[in-house]
Amino acid sequence: MIITDMITNSGNSKQLIKTKAGYQLQRVIFMRNEINNKRRVPVTSGNQAVFSYGTYGFPCELFYDNIDDFAGGTVEWHWQLELEFAVVLKGSIELTVQNDVITVHENEGYIIFPNKLHKVKKNGGQCGLYRTIIISPQLIYGDSRSILFHKYYLAVIDAVSTGFILLNRDNSFGNNILDELAAAIQLLTRPSLNYELEIHRRFVNIWSILYGGVQDAHDRSPRVSSKDENLTNKILSFIHTNYKYDITLDDIARSGSISKSECSRLFQRTLSCTPFEYLTNYRILKSQEYLSGGDYSITDIAGLVGFNSVNYYTTVFRKNLGFTPSQYKKQLKLSFAQM
Repeated sequence: MIITDMITNSGNSKQLIKTKAGYQLQRVIFMRNEINNKRRVPVTSGNQAVFSYGTYGFPCELFYDNIDDFAGGTVEWHWQLELEFAVVLKGSIELTVQNDVITVHENEGYIIFPNKLHKVKKNGGQCGLYRTIIISPQLIYGDSRSILFHKYYLAVIDAVSTGFILLNRDNSFGNNILDELAAAIQLLTRPSLNYELEIHRRFVNIWSILYGGVQDAHDRSPRVSSKDENLTNKILSFIHTNYKYDITLDDIARSGSISKSECSRLFQRTLSCTPFEYLTNYRILKSQEYLSGGDYSITDIAGLVGFNSVNYYTTVFRKNLGFTPSQYKKQLKLSFAQM
C-alpha cells in the first residue's frame, strides 16, 4: 500500500526543516490553567509549541494523553520543530493539520512532520486516550550533511505535502509502523538496559518504511544511478566545505569535473533543485547553528555562512522559515528561558 492511499492530497506548503532540537533537562510539557486545572500547550506569539522533552543526549519522550484533560477538550493550534507520533488507545480524537480534518479511531495513529500547524480536539462525546512520542528528527538522520538526511529524511518530508500521515491496520504499511510504535512505547514505558539503541532502531525502521512508501507512490524511474549519486556526493562535499566562501556555479561544477549545465541537470535529477538552491538552503541551515549559540550579530552570521548581504540573508531566511533570523533567535531564547 502506498502513502498516497492513506493521506488527503491537499495543501502545498514546503519549508526548510529546522533541526535544532533537544534540551538538557526534563520538565513538564504542559502548563496548567489556574481556574480549572486543565492542561494547555504553552506557545509563543507565533504558535510555536514551547516544551522540553527527553534529554540533550537523547531527545525522545513519551507522553500519556487524555483529551479530556485539556482545556475545552482541545489541544490548541501549535507547531513544533520535532516529529510527533501518536497512537489512539481508546475512543477517538479529531486531528486537524492545516486545512485537513481527520478522525483518528482506536488502534489508529498518525505522524506529524515538523513545522506543520495542527490541533487535536475531542471527537463528539467520545473519550480519547492516546500516547504521543516526540523526537528530534536528528535522532533519525544524525548530521544534516549526511546521506541519511538528504537522501532519506528529506525525500519523505518533501513527498508528503500535507505534512502528516494517518496510520491504520488495514494495510501492511500502517500495520508495520504501528507495530514499531507499539514497541517504542513499551521501551519508553519500561526502559531496558540498551533501550536508547532499541528506540533508535525502531524509528529508523519507521523511516525506512516511510521511504519505501514514497518510492512506491512516486514510482521513480529511472532511479538515480550510482554514478550520479557518487558524483552528487562529491559535489555536496565541496559545498559543505566551502559554503562560507563566495563560490560560483562554475566552482561547484568544477569540483565534479563537469560543465555548469550538466551540474544543473545533475542536481535536478538527484536532488530536485538547482545547485544554488541547495547552497542557499545549506547556508540557512548552518546559520541556525550560529543563531542557537554564541553572541554573534545577525550581520556576523550572514558573513560567516557566505551571504554578502545581511538584507538578502534576512529575506531568504524569512522566505524559507516564515520569520526573520532575529525572530528565530528570540524564540530560541524564550524556549530556553522556560526550561
